[in-house]
Formats: sequence, structure tokens, C-alpha cells
Amino acid sequence: VASAAYGSDHVTALDILRNIKSVNGFVVGVILKPFRFEGQKRQYEVNDLEDKFQKLANLCIVVDTDTLLENDLVTLDEALKTYNNAVLMAVNAISVLISEKHIKLLNETHKDNKELKLLEFRKIIDRFKEARIGFGAAYNIRSSILQAIYDCPFLGVNLKDTNGVILCIFASSGVVDCSNVNILLHNFRLTTQCQGKIIISIVHEPNLEPDIILTTVIAFG
Repeated sequence: VASAAYGSDHVTALDILRNIKSVNGFVVGVILKPFRFEGQKRQYEVNDLEDKFQKLANLCIVVDTDTLLENDLVTLDEALKTYNNAVLMAVNAISVLISEKHIKLLNETHKDNKELKLLEFRKIIDRFKEARIGFGAAYNIRSSILQAIYDCPFLGVNLKDTNGVILCIFASSGVVDCSNVNILLHNFRLTTQCQGKIIISIVHEPNLEPDIILTTVIAFG
């Protein structure tokens, strides 16, 4: 964890990341943009740390927290809860990214699904230095996807026209049959009108409420 405070307190963390990168390690980080009301000094501190971090990281997931307050109906307390949820979802997504335990399937329009080994997956996302995240939860696939794409303010991209790669993680407390992958992909493409490359991963989360489907979308590029 690298603090956003300016000075030597984040030097150790950056040194650790530098050492990991030097031995061909994979460095993924979450950058939390500050709220505007935190002031220019805070903005400068975070931007300075972000510049240093991006030179070391293979990938940065950016969370623009200020977008939470663009909705006049959202209170600061609600914004902070969503902010914290974004951190948790990003950390969970990173664990899926770097884990060999979770199967990742690459889907391209008019092509069969291809299972990606971890090295293949890394090569794909190594082309992108930055990513955005969206997340949603509902009792059916379509509603969960809609929440992740449109209700979550952090994604900020039109998936229909994206030239990047989309990672979609579906989590539920039930064991999902892998034969359902094509149904999930069909629903995702139908809902988002995305025509590009999609990487899908299905995760078993026993602690989730029964019948809830948790969708995490990461847009690379």
C-alpha cells in the first residue's frame, strides 16, 4: 500500500514494487482519485504518486471518486460507502486477474471461446497501462450488468465503441455450470452492444446472498 501523503512515506512501497518488477513480477494497482473538495495540495500529492506508480505498474485501475458527487441526490456518506466498495471490488478483481485458479475465457465475435493461460492473459493486458472499473449486483444477469455499466459512475466508457479489451467477472454463491458461459456472453453483448474482445471469468463466492449475481466490469484501454 502506497500512501498518497507527500514525502518519504510511500518510498518504501515504491521500492518494493520496483523490486517485484525487476524480477518479472506483475504489478497491478488501484489509484483512488481524491475528491475536489480535498484541495489542490491533495490533488498534487496523488498525481505525483500516480506518475511514479504508473512507471512501475503493468496496470493501474483508476477510480475517479469525484464522479460520485456529480449526482446531487448522493450524500457524502453514500459516496464514501461506494468509494470503499470500489476499493474492495478492485482488489477482488485483481485477485482474479493474477490467479491461475480462476478460468479466463477470451471471446471474440464469430469465434469460439479460448481459455487463456495466465501468461497469455498478462500479454493481452500488458498492452494497456490503465483500466476503469464498474460493478453491480442484482437477482438476474441483465440487471446486474446494467448496474455495473450504467449505475456505477466509475466506468465512464462506451463499451459499444471501445477498441480495448473488456474483462467481465460474474460471481455468485451457487456453482455456475461452465456451459452457461455462452448465455452470460450473449447477455453481456446484448446489453452493452459491445463488439470487441471480452474476457469472461466465473467466480464462486459462497458468502454472497443466494441468487445474487455480482458483476464486475473492467475496461482496458
